[in-house]
Amino acid sequence: MARDQDHDPLYGLIASMSQAAPQDGMVKRSLQAIRTHLDMEVAYVSEFVGDQIVFREVDAPGLEAMIKPGDSRSLDEVYCRHILEGRLPELIPDTSTEPLAMAMPITQAVPIGKHVSVPIRMQDGSVYGMFCCLGFKPDHSLHERDMQMMRVFAELAAFELMTVNQSINRRGREAARNNAPGHRRSNPTRQALNLPRRTGVGERSSDRQACGQ
Repeated sequence: MARDQDHDPLYGLIASMSQAAPQDGMVKRSLQAIRTHLDMEVAYVSEFVGDQIVFREVDAPGLEAMIKPGDSRSLDEVYCRHILEGRLPELIPDTSTEPLAMAMPITQAVPIGKHVSVPIRMQDGSVYGMFCCLGFKPDHSLHERDMQMMRVFAELAAFELMTVNQSINRRGREAARNNAPGHRRSNPTRQALNLPRRTGVGERSSDRQACGQ
């Protein structure tokens, strides 16, 4: 499969990485770039939730009826668990060479002719979900270099997810602190004008006594 670097969005994405922040939607851009680069129909990031996978980010132009963010499937229906447990390889250029894949109904239903998937591992070693691409037809030009690129993007996804979760947790702690009993909310207008804090009745009486009133 010939890949033109001048027109491949993967190379443009890599070139922009050093200038992008995690909040720039890098996962979604990564899915679009790797899907186009590998000539696939579908790319997604999934999360394991109990015995389900939930599709968190999806790039599948024109296939929204088949897969979209928020959709879920049982782990028994998809390749993920078999890949994690070593029963299926991460790189499958041709699903017809894998008896287990061919025995699964989803292979014919989609159909899945080629499949590349790597786990998204978080900093603590836990597996968040999978970074996955699939295509309708086999492609024997897929090789280990493509897997290396997938692993890079899976690590990028893990970094963005970690950063977003940290930001959510930080905002949650700030909200809890601001809503805690006895917490005095600051008044930005009074701070900006450098106005003195309004005191209680007893304090105002003391102030008048101090001024000789």
